[in-house]
Amino acid sequence: RCSIIQRDGREIHVFDYRGCDTKEVLQLMARSTSILRAHKSNPDLLYVADFTGAPISQKAISFLREDETIRANQYVKRGAVLGVQGLKRTILNTFNLLSGRQFRAFDEMEEALAYVLQAPL
Repeated sequence: RCSIIQRDGREIHVFDYRGCDTKEVLQLMARSTSILRAHKSNPDLLYVADFTGAPISQKAISFLREDETIRANQYVKRGAVLGVQGLKRTILNTFNLLSGRQFRAFDEMEEALAYVLQAPL
């Protein structure tokens, strides 16, 4: 569910929430936050998360609002998410406001990858 792919000589961290149940979503969010914090000495991380079909619970929303989660996302140079329509889009917009970041939503993985690769070296 957590992987690093190489594209154009750069590393992109991909977090795949597809098919997760509520408990797995929370576990992967915690793992994602740990991975992001581990990169604080090099805050140039490229990030893609696919939430297609993943449930978002009240606990997941609370986790996203935690200071630790928001601070960890400061290490992301450019981020993209997939599968965020309706309520998930509203949650993404709120997270962007709280974190001061601009994670962009996409429908296709290739679009998301192209977007994060636009980040300057």
